[in-house]
Amino acid sequence: SYPVQNAFARSDTLFQLALHPWFASLWTRLMNFKGNTAASIADLNGYLQQMARRQLDGQAPPFFCFVNLMEPHLPYWPPEPFVQKYAPYFKTNREARDFLREYNAQPYRWMAPLPQPLSPLQAQVLRDIYDAEVAYQDHLLGSVFETLRHTGLEQNTLVAIVADHGEGLGEHDFVGHAFVVYEELIRVPLILHYPGYFPAGKRVATPVSTRRLFHTLLEAAGFRPSLSLANGAPRVSLQLRREIARLSLSRTLAGEDPEQGVVLSEAFPPQILLRAMENRNDNLLQARACYDTRRALYEGVTKLIQTGDRPSLYNLEQDPAELQDLLAAGIPSEPGSLSPQAWLDRLRQGLRQWLEWAESRRPSTAPRRVDMESNTDLVRRMQELGYLE
Repeated sequence: SYPVQNAFARSDTLFQLALHPWFASLWTRLMNFKGNTAASIADLNGYLQQMARRQLDGQAPPFFCFVNLMEPHLPYWPPEPFVQKYAPYFKTNREARDFLREYNAQPYRWMAPLPQPLSPLQAQVLRDIYDAEVAYQDHLLGSVFETLRHTGLEQNTLVAIVADHGEGLGEHDFVGHAFVVYEELIRVPLILHYPGYFPAGKRVATPVSTRRLFHTLLEAAGFRPSLSLANGAPRVSLQLRREIARLSLSRTLAGEDPEQGVVLSEAFPPQILLRAMENRNDNLLQARACYDTRRALYEGVTKLIQTGDRPSLYNLEQDPAELQDLLAAGIPSEPGSLSPQAWLDRLRQGLRQWLEWAESRRPSTAPRRVDMESNTDLVRRMQELGYLE
């Protein structure tokens, strides 16, 4: 499938064709666009059972397993019991069914900013059916935890549950997961379970970045990079060792958060998607600043959103839906706190420091010479990804 999907990714014409209502239902539903969550979970359970048997035989090495579950993506067709629980009106309400069918069949229309807010019924259908999709995935995940328990793997396995993004369901006149850095897209679940390492039942309210999972997993696995590696591999810096120790989420769980709740999020304009939309919706895309990079910086309950050159400021404790821009209203983030302008100056300085830090770590873009004849594995992988014929 790689050559086909890469052809669509590289061609604006094919991409627009894929978004046509006649074809959208074909590739989203019939071609299993979002995978098969039940089959993926069954495969994972089989793998865990195999590893447990190998452990009993003394043959199992440490293992790492990553599973990307796509159930709460389009198209929204959760199983009937979950629809009945979360949207009991759906079966008898023809208008609700017609709307969801249209929503599933016309992703092109709904990926663009909404020209007007959703109707109350449309908003309710999206919320309820999305909840049903999430609940169905949670139900399937329950079997994984059962497998970990009855195989005995639970006591020596770190489980991390996290999302790469949320989903807009009409908030701020956007649906889907492009363009914005509001809470509905970037505040996601993060659950860690590792008996004897992480305290059970503890909940941390301090915002943290999901990038720190990297450091957390390495520390928990006992990874201690040396200053140089064998076989001519690149040197692993002392800086990485320090960052693993400093940025592991175990520091935050111990009440010693190294970043003090300061977190950065970014959303870059999806260029192929924009090119597919602009012929019909360019004025709307311009008006909603869809061509601009968006960045958000948190400090405690205060959040700066920088859209291009335009800032907005929110207090997430008092205004979790981000409906009142403190800069536009001219009110402090908290009673007796800094003025909105003082907060803006402070957070913009923090944003500049983040970007300078990230730029300083950007890998070199200078081309490297690779011996393609001797590196057959690299050639094979690049062919699979569609980069080589």
